[in-house]
Amino acid sequence: MLYIDIIVQITLRAPEFHMIVFLDTEFTSISEQACLMSLGLAAENGELFYVEIIDGWSMAQCSDFVKEIVIPQLKPNEYARSAFQAGLLIVDFLESLGPDVRIATDAPDFDWDFLCQLTFDVGLWPNNVSKHYLLTQNLLTEDERAAYRAEAPHHALLDAQLYVEYYKKSILRTPEDDL
Repeated sequence: MLYIDIIVQITLRAPEFHMIVFLDTEFTSISEQACLMSLGLAAENGELFYVEIIDGWSMAQCSDFVKEIVIPQLKPNEYARSAFQAGLLIVDFLESLGPDVRIATDAPDFDWDFLCQLTFDVGLWPNNVSKHYLLTQNLLTEDERAAYRAEAPHHALLDAQLYVEYYKKSILRTPEDDL
């Protein structure tokens, strides 16, 4: 009888499984005129994607913060692509992650919009990716989000990877850990 119970539990849980991919971007400024500079994706299984966008922005559009913190971390000789090339590469990466991918972001007004501009808006959205994002606020505690904000280096890929680390710690946390 125990054997049957285990099978039933697995069967009931299987449809809920999905791969969470954390998305982060860096952009010229926090404004309605913001332009995408780089995009990072970090899947909970360890797979990573990073691209820097070479078209659509200029140094003149960048805030002082971006000039001081973000630009020195860019490596255009290694990662620079046009927005269209980036969209194709993003789709290939996401499609390689399995049948049910969910994107998590802390800033959907920027991160999600930029991802959609590179993919969905030009007809490239991968079939295996939900068209609805997850908010990191719903995946992590306030303390974990505060620790993330304190540690985040403001590099799209490194920030996305840091979210994966905090998410993995969060799902392994027991109720006793919160006492």
